[in-house]
Amino acid sequence: YPLNQSYNINVSNLNYSVYDLNLQSCWYSLNLGATNISLTCGQNASGLTSTEGSNTWRVYANDTNGNLNFSSVTFFKDTLLPLINFVNPTPLSGSITNNNLFIVNVSANDTNFANITIRLYNSTHGLLRENISTSSLFNITYNGLSDGIYFFNSTAIDSLNNQNSTETRNITVDTISPSLVILSPLNQSYNNATILVNISAVGSQSVWFYNGTANESYSSAVYRTFSQGSNNLIVYANDSAGNINSSSVIFSADSIYPLISYGVGTENDGA
Repeated sequence: YPLNQSYNINVSNLNYSVYDLNLQSCWYSLNLGATNISLTCGQNASGLTSTEGSNTWRVYANDTNGNLNFSSVTFFKDTLLPLINFVNPTPLSGSITNNNLFIVNVSANDTNFANITIRLYNSTHGLLRENISTSSLFNITYNGLSDGIYFFNSTAIDSLNNQNSTETRNITVDTISPSLVILSPLNQSYNNATILVNISAVGSQSVWFYNGTANESYSSAVYRTFSQGSNNLIVYANDSAGNINSSSVIFSADSIYPLISYGVGTENDGA
């Protein structure tokens, strides 16, 4: 030990057998004889540190007649985990999208890279999809998704079964616009110009309306003075996913009293 193979652990022992009628001394080298370390013949070496990549270890023995022999083994060590990262345009964790699709893009790097696996889970962490690629740059588009929260992560593995994974991220798919109803004004005529603006919005982040001259933020019912005659009130609502909804109502405002006066020929008062 070790054998001529690949290891994903630190090879720390050197085990060998030796025999000779006139055996004199034994030693070993981990660097092709540049550094030699003596040991008692037949005693294995332990506590060694192999290097990442290719290693060639030798053990030597000689006898009292000056005969020398050695045995060597070359093995490969890889204990390094693959490097793996999400890359653009992968959504950040906690993202919200108003599309029923999103892209997960993953990059991996390893000397003995084997494959990347991307997994998609539902809101209860049940596995929905698992996709594997032997490319070190792998992206997949998840589409046709229902509204809800999804979790995703990725794992890279090399040929020696060293594995490394990304963090698990989550994204919320929300394609439904806020519900929006204008409670006041109604589609009718009013005998005043100062009218209550009352809006009901469900599932919204912000609500606003056009007051005739500019957009105005809305948080609760408020009275506003409108122009005489026909008016078109347009209200809007959006949510954190960027879905937007609008509604409008046409109404009439008339707060001006009729003009009336006595005509020509009418008797003066008290005549």
